[in-house]
Amino acid sequence: MKILIFSKSGDFHSHAVKWALEQLGHDVTHFLSSSIPMKSTYSFFAGGNKLPKTVIDSENGKIDMSNYDVVWFRRVPRAIPDPTCHPADVETALRDWASAFRSLQIYGSENAAFSVNEPKSSWNICKITQLDAASRIGFNIPLTLVSNDPEQIASFVERGANEQCIIKPLSQASWISSDQREFALPTTIVNLSDLENADTRTCPAIYQKLVKKDYEVRCTVIGKNIYSVKIDSQSDAHSSIDFRNAKDWSSLKYDLIQTPINIENKIFILMEYLNIYFGAFDFIVTPEGEWVFLEVNTMGNFLWIELYNDKIPLLQNFAKFLESRCKSYSNKEFDDRISLKKFIDKVDISKIISSELDANPNTNASHYVFES
Repeated sequence: MKILIFSKSGDFHSHAVKWALEQLGHDVTHFLSSSIPMKSTYSFFAGGNKLPKTVIDSENGKIDMSNYDVVWFRRVPRAIPDPTCHPADVETALRDWASAFRSLQIYGSENAAFSVNEPKSSWNICKITQLDAASRIGFNIPLTLVSNDPEQIASFVERGANEQCIIKPLSQASWISSDQREFALPTTIVNLSDLENADTRTCPAIYQKLVKKDYEVRCTVIGKNIYSVKIDSQSDAHSSIDFRNAKDWSSLKYDLIQTPINIENKIFILMEYLNIYFGAFDFIVTPEGEWVFLEVNTMGNFLWIELYNDKIPLLQNFAKFLESRCKSYSNKEFDDRISLKKFIDKVDISKIISSELDANPNTNASHYVFES
């Protein structure tokens, strides 16, 4: 079977899944979208008597999108501007590349027997869409405001004297300083004094009433397999608001737990609505045992869970999910040929990632490796 993986430079997951698929005997092509346009070219042919065709000409040879059985868009392709591009033209170039990559996704998915996730699901990455859909389906969600209106925001934060509020961005955001340190905006408690000098009108953000939690849950859904992992975020002051704020993720415990049947049913209804077959769901579980939906990442990282609990076979099941070409994939068997531990033991991933970053000096991808 021929399988095509798209990813950004420095991505741990794509290398691990490529290795796992090769252990299963498949022919895997791994393409780095950050190599376009400096290292690779894109062409779409249509008209005449020939069928439409999309071809990428990379350093490692030509990639004909019509030749693959399975396509995994680990990260949606995004061009890195060529340094020779005039600054006034960068915005136009990136807009045109976004259009070209959108058609590449659609064409690749239509020609392949299986695509994860399908291109139209990319619109459902929007957290507003997810919260609306989750609420309609019957999930409990935090009281939420998405706004850039200073009066609405102040009123929302002020309402309820005994309730705290948090703020988080609509999309992942990070900044690289001049000394190459990375800074990100985590989920943060916000109060009225924080708003006094804040320019909230510049950009919309998500404001939510803080939900008291007993612990957090990350549900990785692969076809019809659900792996719900309890994260003891309340054991550390840094992670009490959001487990991702922990200074050392390895200090937290990650235990596989049973998903309540009503939550499981709603997860599958939401996935059907969003048209996805894979997703990383985040929940809060309150002291009363109530599950509260936060979001689903349709291209979320998942192998970090197996990194901290090697009894959860996510790598082998994701590889077999792609191999199955089945939206309703389900598997309970364990394959000892494939595990994250074996991959780490056999492959020096740091050298691979370093070589990718060296080959693409115009992109800083170090923060893609273990993002959640």
